[in-house]
Amino acid sequence: MSVRQALPPALAIGALSVQGVHAGSPLRAFVVLLFLIVAPGFAVVRLVRLPDPLAELTLAVALSIGLDSLVALAYLYAGVAWIAWTLATLVALTIVLSALDLVALARSPR
Repeated sequence: MSVRQALPPALAIGALSVQGVHAGSPLRAFVVLLFLIVAPGFAVVRLVRLPDPLAELTLAVALSIGLDSLVALAYLYAGVAWIAWTLATLVALTIVLSALDLVALARSPR
């Protein structure tokens, strides 16, 4: 497993683990924002297998912001606008997409 494959689940686990840290902590804000800006979209982009790392990163940031907005708006529309649920949904989505990436990598011919 390469660093690019391990990045989304590692950020997801990191975002969940810092939830116990004091709410005003800069560490918590940094880790959660890094996860929200990079990880969900990066997990999607990894499934596409783009050859250019810069294009991967650019699309990952754009997709992450879009996915973050969609999940937050879905909860807001449902009337349960809780930040913890939004974060948990994005973490679960990221881990599932990262697992799909590993399955696709295992099934691809070498």
